[in-house]
Amino acid sequence: MARLALYAETEFGKKRTEIFSSGNENIRKIFSNDFQILGDALNKSAEIQKEQGMVMYMTLNMTARIYNSALLLSGQKNETQLARAEYYAREAIKESPTNPQGYWILAQTLILQTRVGEADAMLEKAISIDPYNKQSHRISIQIANSVGDKKAVALRTERAKEYIPNFSGL
Repeated sequence: MARLALYAETEFGKKRTEIFSSGNENIRKIFSNDFQILGDALNKSAEIQKEQGMVMYMTLNMTARIYNSALLLSGQKNETQLARAEYYAREAIKESPTNPQGYWILAQTLILQTRVGEADAMLEKAISIDPYNKQSHRISIQIANSVGDKKAVALRTERAKEYIPNFSGL
């Protein structure tokens, strides 16, 4: 189930600009419903894995990612989905605390909850785990940019280039 969700999320990511462009509201609505169904199926899969004592990081992480995508696509705040996304992101981090991706997913959930400071702290943790990871830096810079902090954008871009000389920013 988690591999299917990873495929869906990857394909969604490839078409993100197109999906979110003006005039594609119906596509977003369809995808949002599909991602909600997929999130609920992953939720059930994670519950079964937990009952069997074999929880997998990928299932936890993908469940949070899929719920986040459903929320982004719907453009609405769904407290149940937000709570599930946060729960699964935190569980993924517990399962694999040295994997920076878990921190990005939790940061995305926290941003959707307008908890920007906490999201920023999660990204700083991801960067401390692996300062050579472009995605951690990119998301950290995007957060600073989204709140209009030009100084932080510049400092974070400079920090990224210390570790990744060819870093291209946003």
